[in-house]
Amino acid sequence: MKNKKDKVNVLIFISEEQYNGSVKFDILKYFSKKVSVEFAIVDKKRSVNDFLPVIKTTLKYIFKVNNYDYVISMCILNGIFLILLQKIFSKIFFHFKHIVIDIGSTYNLINMKKFLLKLVKYFFSSVYKMLCYANSSVNFWKNGVGLTNVEFTFLFTNTEYFNSDNFEENYIFSAGRVGRDFSTLINAMEGLNEKIILVGDDENFK
Repeated sequence: MKNKKDKVNVLIFISEEQYNGSVKFDILKYFSKKVSVEFAIVDKKRSVNDFLPVIKTTLKYIFKVNNYDYVISMCILNGIFLILLQKIFSKIFFHFKHIVIDIGSTYNLINMKKFLLKLVKYFFSSVYKMLCYANSSVNFWKNGVGLTNVEFTFLFTNTEYFNSDNFEENYIFSAGRVGRDFSTLINAMEGLNEKIILVGDDENFK
């Protein structure tokens, strides 16, 4: 008789934009064939202010989350909602292992007052693991927030793709949706004989 389950069940709360993009595949590559993955699309709109669809979708799964070994939040609003549930009602009622993927939340928290960061630390201490796309995010959560009881994983970029053999010319590439100051970068590049490609929202070019 086997002591371990044949499959690990994972529920991923993900936005429609992320589900239709490459982020989903970045996450799936970390799972083996013995992992059963289910996706719950938590919002239909881009704006984070449209929180009601997120809460509505999360509530649909609220009585089923304990059926999963791991619950992954790729949407910050969904992640906060589940964190509150585990803190308020304790892990006795919600005993799933909660994994939060930090996509840009560091930028929104970094200038927060110290007493608010203490609240963030208190609630996020219930998280099982945090996945970050930048080492600076890991450092912020550990040193800025003081979150030391949570395991962190840095999601590395696929460096094999960025091999110089894959490109026909040399250029400088920078991309980002928030926290970018492309105007300063453009000014710094003035007079240099280098090609630069920038990808981002309009607000990053103001």
